[in-house]
Amino acid sequence: MALRQKTSIDKTILKSTVQKERKQKAFPEVISTKNQNMSDNKKVTDIQKFIEKFEPSKFKMLSRGIEVRGIKDLNRSISFAKEVIEKLKLKLVISHSAEMAMYGSFEVNYLQH
Repeated sequence: MALRQKTSIDKTILKSTVQKERKQKAFPEVISTKNQNMSDNKKVTDIQKFIEKFEPSKFKMLSRGIEVRGIKDLNRSISFAKEVIEKLKLKLVISHSAEMAMYGSFEVNYLQH
């Protein structure tokens, strides 16, 4: 009986460890912006403002910005994204290619100085 309890506890510990590892892979921790300079903080807030206003249903965070995915009317969405950037005076730029258009996506990148 004691052996069964021990193996079930070991299985539970192993299972929780595996779940934690999967969670970390799926949701990597966000790097703290405290140690970054003000321009990096401005970039992050610009992207956050864009996401709040544009409200994309699917997007992927990239090191250079975000990739907006799952767009059905790409031309209208890109035009709206440009309007949002212009109205909010964000330091972002729209980037897209024919390959991205096939998948109904475009990128919103930080403006390079």
